[in-house]
Amino acid sequence: MEFVCVTFHESFARINPVVAMLIKTQSRCIHGHDLFPLLPECRPGPAIMMDAELLERQWHSFEPALACGSAIDPERVRSMAKRMLLSVSSS
Repeated sequence: MEFVCVTFHESFARINPVVAMLIKTQSRCIHGHDLFPLLPECRPGPAIMMDAELLERQWHSFEPALACGSAIDPERVRSMAKRMLLSVSSS
């Protein structure tokens, strides 16, 4: 379970398409106003690919260390693993 706190406004889905998609497809309202009916329908596509470009850059930044057998900061690895799991779970 993950908890996210956001401020909802009229242009929320346009400014935060990934968070809007997560709310629309993977969330349940447990208290307060339900945002589900206020958000547009979501379809798979580039707008909801999370940060695929950042993932690729981050992956390539690991390559020199991997090539020479150097240690990679565990927090960087954890961050990338989380991004990869989020990208897969939302595709």
